[in-house]
Amino acid sequence: MRSRSSWPHLPRSVQERVAGTFAVHPREDDRGTIRGRSEAIVQRYEWAEEQRLVAEALERSAAGGLAVTGLRDCLWGASVAAVGQLLVQDGAEQAGAVCDADGYLAVEGEQCPICGRALRRTPDVLDELVQSVIDEGGDVEHVTTDTALREHVTAVTLRFPLPPHPAG
Repeated sequence: MRSRSSWPHLPRSVQERVAGTFAVHPREDDRGTIRGRSEAIVQRYEWAEEQRLVAEALERSAAGGLAVTGLRDCLWGASVAAVGQLLVQDGAEQAGAVCDADGYLAVEGEQCPICGRALRRTPDVLDELVQSVIDEGGDVEHVTTDTALREHVTAVTLRFPLPPHPAG
C-alpha cells in the first residue's frame, strides 16, 4: 500500500479516501484474486481506523477532554444524549438495567434515580447503549481489532461535558 502522498495528481479530498492500490493483469487475475486483494486492503484500512479512533478517544479521556471510558460513564453519557461517538468492543455483553420512561441506562439498580420508576432488567445493556446512541444521532463503531478498548469495553466522545451522575 502506498502513502497518500503517492497520488499528488488527485485532489486532497480524493487522496484521503484512497485506502490502497494493487496491480491487476486482466489475463492473469480472476475476480476471486481481485476480490481477495481488495478485501485485504479494506481490512488493513479498517484495522488502522479502529486503532486511531480508540487511541484518540483514550487520549482525550485521559486529558480530561470531551471523552469518557468505562461502562458506567458511557451509559450515563448516553442517558443524557451527550454521546457523539460510541466505541464498543465487538462481542462484549453486560447485563444491566434501563428506564423505559426517560432512557436512563445502568449496570445495576432497581429504581431510576431520575424519575423514580422501576428499571427494566436487560440481558445486554450494551445493545441498549448502542440503540440509544443511534436514536440520538450519534455514531457507533464496533471495534473488532485488538486495542486498549478491551480493558474498558466502551469509550465515547462527548458533545458536551457530562453533568454529575444522579444519586442512587
